[in-house]
Amino acid sequence: MGTHDMPKIADTYKGDFSFQEIYELIRNYLLNQGFTALNAPEFGSDLWEIRYLEKGSPTNYIIEWRLQNVISNYYRYVLNVDFQGIAINPKEIMWEGKKVKINSGELTIKLSGAVETDYNKEWEKSWLLKHFAKKYDERIMAKELAQQKDTLFAIMGELHGMIRLYFGQRGAEGVAMIEPARRVS
Repeated sequence: MGTHDMPKIADTYKGDFSFQEIYELIRNYLLNQGFTALNAPEFGSDLWEIRYLEKGSPTNYIIEWRLQNVISNYYRYVLNVDFQGIAINPKEIMWEGKKVKINSGELTIKLSGAVETDYNKEWEKSWLLKHFAKKYDERIMAKELAQQKDTLFAIMGELHGMIRLYFGQRGAEGVAMIEPARRVS
C-alpha cells in the first residue's frame, strides 16, 4: 500500500581503517537485527549485495546492499546500505608489536530505509479493500505506523552510532549528514 521513507544518513571518512572490520561490523549488526536479503530471502540471509564494483589502483569500490526485516504480514522494514570507497590503498602498520594490514582512503557509507505497509499487496488485490487502504493507513494504523517508523529509525541511528564510534576510535576525519525524508502524497 505504501512506502514511508526514513531520513537518509551518510558518513564520509578519510584516513586509516580496516575495510573488512567495518564491513563485518555492519553485517553482523544487521544479521542480529533480523535483516535478510530483500529480493531473494529464501536463498539465504547473506545475499544482500546487489552490486559490487571494484576498479583501479588505488581501488575504488561501490557496494550496494538491499535488505528487509519482515515485522508482520502487513509491515516490513526495507534498508539500503551503500558503500563507496575512493582511492583505497592497502597499508601495513605496527599494532601491539605485530604487523597489521589495514586500508587507507576515503569511505562513504549511506543508510536509507523505509517502512512498507501491505508489502504483499493483499489489500490491492481485493476489489473491496483497495478502496479503504489509504484511510486504513492514515487513520486506523497511524499510531502503529509511527511506532514502526520510530523503531526503524532507532535501528538506523544505532547502526550510524556504531559506525561513527568505529571511525572515531581510529582517529579518522569524518563528516556526517542526515537528509530529511521526502514527502510522498
